[in-house]
Amino acid sequence: MLKNRNVSYDCISGIMILWMVVYHAFMWGGLSDTDTFHVLLRVLFFFMPWFYFKSGVVFKTRPFREAFTNDLNRLIFPMLIWTLIGFMFMAPKLIYIDRLPIGQVLSLPVDSLLISGDTKGNAPLWFLLSLFIVKCLMAGIVRLNRRIQFILLPLLAGVGWLLYREQLLLPLGFSTIPLGLLFALSGYLFGEQISRVSFLSQIMVICVTVGLAYAVEGYVDIHVNTLWYGSYIGYIVTSLLSVCSVLFLFRKIAISPLIWIGRKSMYLLLIHWPVFTLITLISYRTGLPVQGNSYAVTLGTIALLVSLLAARFIPESWLGIHGTKSRKYLYRRAS
Repeated sequence: MLKNRNVSYDCISGIMILWMVVYHAFMWGGLSDTDTFHVLLRVLFFFMPWFYFKSGVVFKTRPFREAFTNDLNRLIFPMLIWTLIGFMFMAPKLIYIDRLPIGQVLSLPVDSLLISGDTKGNAPLWFLLSLFIVKCLMAGIVRLNRRIQFILLPLLAGVGWLLYREQLLLPLGFSTIPLGLLFALSGYLFGEQISRVSFLSQIMVICVTVGLAYAVEGYVDIHVNTLWYGSYIGYIVTSLLSVCSVLFLFRKIAISPLIWIGRKSMYLLLIHWPVFTLITLISYRTGLPVQGNSYAVTLGTIALLVSLLAARFIPESWLGIHGTKSRKYLYRRAS
């Protein structure tokens, strides 16, 4: 829907992907109960809704086969490649430290993917499968009447809430789809309108967002569709308002390093988890602690450094990002 690239989207994506790596470092370090983590999460609780919302803003209507092939290259191939890479780092820990049978270890990636959409070995890549399904569904939804599209928003919220209440974890990560599709469709419907909002209205939305986020706080782990605290519906509403607010705030802001990181966010998404796993294996072997502040800082620092160096010096196609020329040639031949 955007004809020209809006660098504010890259800037915000840079912040959100950096927070994702830090968020995971906190989790690995056993620091999810600390005050620092809680404060940061209450500020950036909408980081996953942001990525879905952005996908809706930039969604392009195209023939389904073309869209399917493009998203297969950009999302599913990197997910499969980097899940396998991550699992190669993870398998030694499962076998030699957790003492799991080799047969069980070897079956984990496929079983987890089919049963719940988990990508064992590189856990954050559940998002790529979820986004792929969301974009496939969007290809049909954007052809519906606009009124029906708006009606779908509360229906998706209701379905997500019902799945949460009944604690239903669907195969292939379909539990993530109601919220993912809600935020993506919201981006598609409202993304273009944001640039037309008056300055006074922007200020009012930001003030309402801050007040509502404080009064009706909540956080949903979209990966497993679980409410950590607060209100499920409140999380949806405050996330949408927060996304709009950061778009207002960053409308005239262009921070070059964050823009670059935002454009290279796939590197950080794919690489940081295997780096965490490798550092953990080394820590186990050398007797270093695998909990606490120093461990979390080490994880986050090294993972960010490796990911950003890879983004700077290694072409995307070498890492399976956005598909390789050979795959594009294959699809041209197949068509």
